[in-house]
Amino acid sequence: MNRSPAFQLYPDKALAGTIHLSPEAFTAYWRLIFWMWLHSPDHCSISNEKSAICAASQLNLRSYERIWVREIMAEWHPMFRIEGNLIVCNGLRKEVEKQKRFQERASKGGQAKAKHNLSTQQAVLDGCTPSPSPSLSLSTLNPPTPLVASTQDLERIEKAAVGVFGSMPVANVSEWLKHHKPHYILEAIRVTESAGKRNAAYCNAILQRWKREGYPPEAQSKADQEADAREIRRMLGTENTV
Repeated sequence: MNRSPAFQLYPDKALAGTIHLSPEAFTAYWRLIFWMWLHSPDHCSISNEKSAICAASQLNLRSYERIWVREIMAEWHPMFRIEGNLIVCNGLRKEVEKQKRFQERASKGGQAKAKHNLSTQQAVLDGCTPSPSPSLSLSTLNPPTPLVASTQDLERIEKAAVGVFGSMPVANVSEWLKHHKPHYILEAIRVTESAGKRNAAYCNAILQRWKREGYPPEAQSKADQEADAREIRRMLGTENTV
């Protein structure tokens, strides 16, 4: 655990636990506590040697017996635990364990949040960024200037959109018509359906990609045109109409 500069202290408990100490012993006790937290490798102990205790608490050797032995470590109420060659503060040990658990939870929470953000971003990419259709060869030319859509174009787009998305995404279509020719919008809706998607965001991603990288070439073979016409008629529910 990284060394923390502070620990939690409840003044009422701290005073109640040291009320029996003389002012000199009270000062020595807290100096020793602070030294443990700031300098001990484990934040809660110090060597059980007279010289170490005197240096940390600023007791002199003459007052050691009276302050340390008879007050702080009195047999009836020792303020520290003796573990081998160490003097240990149990309260600080609990504080170390508590802060360690908090850091572990915070770390796991941060990792979980990062995974959640990553999965959310991936879901957005999966749902909105299409792979190029293998049947399309995208042109590297700049996109053509959008044309004003006729009433017939709007009707075809509306029918196709309702068939694929379930409803007419008016705001999306209005924005698309500002930047794309109507037949490219219909083509993007067809690709969206072919990909098994049912959302306008996916269709929008297709149009944005075409605008950035190039639209499908307008010059198609007669067979391709007939295949596209059949597909669009199927989408519009008029595949039996000549």
